[in-house]
Amino acid sequence: MKNLIETLKENNQDFEFYPTTKEIIEKIYYDLIADIYGEESFSCLDIGSGNGNFFNKFNEIGKKATITRKFAIEKSEILISKMANDIVIVGTEFWENTLIDKEVNFIFCNPPYSEFEGWSEKIIKEGNAETIYLIIPERWKNHGGIAEALKLRQAKAESLGSFDFLDAERAARAKIEVVKITLKKDYDYGVNSFDLFIKENFKFKISENYDWAEKEAERKQKQKEQEEIKKNELAAGRDLIQILAGFYTQDMQKLLDTYKKLEVLDADLLKELGVDVRNIKKGLKEKISGLKNKYWHELFNNLNKITSRLIYSKREHLLRQMSNQVNIDFNEKNAYAVVIWAIKNANKYYEEQLKEVFFELSEPAYIKNYKSNQKTWEKDGWRYTKNHTNYTLDYRVIVEKYSERYQDQFVADVQTIAYNLGFSWIGDVKTFKNGNIHFKFEKSFIQALNVEAARLLGWIKSPKEAEAEFHENCEFDAEEAKKYFNNNFCLSLENKKLLLTN
Repeated sequence: MKNLIETLKENNQDFEFYPTTKEIIEKIYYDLIADIYGEESFSCLDIGSGNGNFFNKFNEIGKKATITRKFAIEKSEILISKMANDIVIVGTEFWENTLIDKEVNFIFCNPPYSEFEGWSEKIIKEGNAETIYLIIPERWKNHGGIAEALKLRQAKAESLGSFDFLDAERAARAKIEVVKITLKKDYDYGVNSFDLFIKENFKFKISENYDWAEKEAERKQKQKEQEEIKKNELAAGRDLIQILAGFYTQDMQKLLDTYKKLEVLDADLLKELGVDVRNIKKGLKEKISGLKNKYWHELFNNLNKITSRLIYSKREHLLRQMSNQVNIDFNEKNAYAVVIWAIKNANKYYEEQLKEVFFELSEPAYIKNYKSNQKTWEKDGWRYTKNHTNYTLDYRVIVEKYSERYQDQFVADVQTIAYNLGFSWIGDVKTFKNGNIHFKFEKSFIQALNVEAARLLGWIKSPKEAEAEFHENCEFDAEEAKKYFNNNFCLSLENKKLLLTN
């Protein structure tokens, strides 16, 4: 192990490689077998897998559970070369790979501790498994991003115990926990393998002089050429779906031509080489699924005219729901249908998010009752019980967010709401290290927000009611009331093609 670590360091490939201890792996093993009867095999994705020893150590513990389908993400070429031939590399650079297409029974990750927060967030948000096991520092409970990811996935997190690496193959002083994440089974993202055909099915040993840099350069060049074509065709009046459908047809035809050639290969010869024809066909089937996935996500990532008007949580939720469409064939008719679905869902979110932000801004000290509303309330918890209604926000509001990151995110969310109401400026905003955000809103914006929130919450039925009911801090004339009533941004299905052009 010492020699391997030295080799990694000499070649700048020591990406915080700390092999997981047997004690930790045993904890995971016995947790997995707690609810099974008899023997069972699992598929597993090891992210940041090192030399793949997690799989070996797991299978050595007992016979009741074994990992038979082994998938790994690892960017060190040296460590990849040390892996067993039955481990399928599904990615190298963690941040350049999506996880939603990599369906397995469970995910295991012992991430770089300097990046554990970001890795954990991404794995929780994108993981396509029933269970995730993370080996992360004990302070994970205090990280807002991890908490938000768990909330978005409606996932359950629990600690299976505390451990250390003092006696590990590579010693470290870090105190960690084995964190078990249980995901809901209805998150079904389909199966997709991307560019894994040769690596997964032929099991040929990659030559030591294989030029990774050259192949990566070729991939980037092709991507650059397609981006240039896309830019020119958008300028010429074609929409994004038409352009992507053309690219997809070309790529699919090339893939099918390859499939037809492989079908005529001699099965006995392939068997002598250790290649199972059934696995080849399976790999090609997954490759076709992967191609669909690629183009659906290209479309989703370019629907900024829809997603730019969503607050952070709604944008994440919509994109996650849209990801479920990847099993549909990618063609113009289907793509337009999915865009229509996205528009309909986005319009619902535009209304929901305005109400959510309105309530987030509703602190007792900065609201005023309607003239006809004489209710009083207690300060603690009144907003969350939803018992208090019929009030307007003052133009000065102080709210509390517990981290700088979420301060910035919430301010951006408020700006998004303003943009949807026709305002490019919300007023003066100041953030403080104690978690507070001080808003001094532009009065016309707060008037518009009060009117639309009241309409969507059913507190007023007409501009006339707003004019009559609102407290003097939000008074306006009849023309302004008409202007702000039912003014929240809404997408039109008739203009769906405009969303797909420059």
